[in-house]
Amino acid sequence: MDVSYIVEPRPLGRAGSIRYGIEERIIDVDLPCLMSHPDDLIPINIKDLMNYAEESTSRGKSLILVMAKNTTNPFGIGVTEDNKDIIDLKYFLEKPELPLIPNHYANTGMALYMPEAMKAFKETPLDKKTHPEDHIIPKLVQDGKVAVYLVE
Repeated sequence: MDVSYIVEPRPLGRAGSIRYGIEERIIDVDLPCLMSHPDDLIPINIKDLMNYAEESTSRGKSLILVMAKNTTNPFGIGVTEDNKDIIDLKYFLEKPELPLIPNHYANTGMALYMPEAMKAFKETPLDKKTHPEDHIIPKLVQDGKVAVYLVE
């Protein structure tokens, strides 16, 4: 596996940094590209993900989002009750693992962009910070081009 790093000349955001990497010929849009935030550690079998991507691509998908079945809420949860001018705390739990609603999963920040999806980064502006979640992923979802690979 080849690993490439992009060093931005200024903060460009996640989508802008990919566009910069394309412009600098660090990233080849004709190849699949697995992207992850550097601080995310995700238990994943890359071979299995690639097999899933191959099947998904044969069904018209161009982006595979890695999502988690279960997740720990990163915040404390408080349940309150209004008591006239005072809000009473009735229940508190720090960083609970919460069951997700059926068919709702947590984004891990890892995604496998197939060549068709990689080409969308060419339209990303470089004059402001941009992120795939703001314009690339929503467009691909709207076009029915996104599959989800689930991890625990």
